[in-house]
Amino acid sequence: MNFKQHYMKALMAVLLFASFEALSAEPAGNIIRSNGVVNATDASGKTRPLTAGDVVNVGDVVTSTEKSSVQIQMKDAAIIAMSANSTFKVDGYRFHEKGTSAPDKVDLTVQQGRIRTITGQAAKSGYSMVAPNDVVIKIKGTIYDILEMPDGSIIIILREGAVTVTSGGVTVVLDVPGTMTRIPAKGKPPSKPIPATESTDDLDAILPLTKTGPDNVIFCTDCIPPPPPPSP
Repeated sequence: MNFKQHYMKALMAVLLFASFEALSAEPAGNIIRSNGVVNATDASGKTRPLTAGDVVNVGDVVTSTEKSSVQIQMKDAAIIAMSANSTFKVDGYRFHEKGTSAPDKVDLTVQQGRIRTITGQAAKSGYSMVAPNDVVIKIKGTIYDILEMPDGSIIIILREGAVTVTSGGVTVVLDVPGTMTRIPAKGKPPSKPIPATESTDDLDAILPLTKTGPDNVIFCTDCIPPPPPPSP
């Protein structure tokens, strides 16, 4: 076998592998807006940049860098907004899968940073979000924020609906919009619900919410600000 034959054989192997990898990727959502440097690392360890319109797959770890932010629309219309220096993983996203009677199942992990999420149409019974320090969040049709604080504590703020927050074997229910719970460290129980006091200006700038009445908060699509112009 000459050099050309070796080369063509190797090229075909690479192309077949790439095709298999592309077919095996399971889309979970798309980037709505990306500002600054945002990357995704797939299950094989390959990293790619993310911009508006790009696909986010199951197994991807999405990372926003300094002065960056990103919005992701999941395939059930849920929205994930990440501020700077945040890391988010799509562990699983099954929603109305064709040809199967399997129930919806959403498994997400916030590894670090600050995130606002508006849940979508997937069945709430199959939803699980794991925040930093292994804090587990379950939902009932909800908008909520996850804040990793400089001291290592985790704050969960309810904006709409209800969530349960579990840590250290203790579960706290947030069912009044505008309340929060603080988890001081990994394995520690959440605090009792208290009025939210932490600033979320960074998340408000990425994914604004507008009130239409008492305790009625909706996603304000038209008021999403455009990304800032590039620095001179």
